[in-house]
Amino acid sequence: MSLAANMKLLGEDMISSQKARIKNLKELKKEVRELLTDFREELKELKKEVRELLTDFREERAAARAIWLHTLEILAKIRMGKIDP
Repeated sequence: MSLAANMKLLGEDMISSQKARIKNLKELKKEVRELLTDFREELKELKKEVRELLTDFREERAAARAIWLHTLEILAKIRMGKIDP
């Protein structure tokens, strides 16, 4: 095979390889965009769930605190002899 034919084949291989890389990069870019979109949606849902859990926790903590304060009041009255145990 002549040098010119070898150089032609090498050039064609380089061009086809470049086209394949461009195609792969476009597919990768598309996949990354889809993953980022999914991640953003899941993050929004997770933030919403965390806010709801935090709200529930605060409400339950406030209720538990009220019960605890009421219990302390009763114990104080028992110690003072105002209520029989």
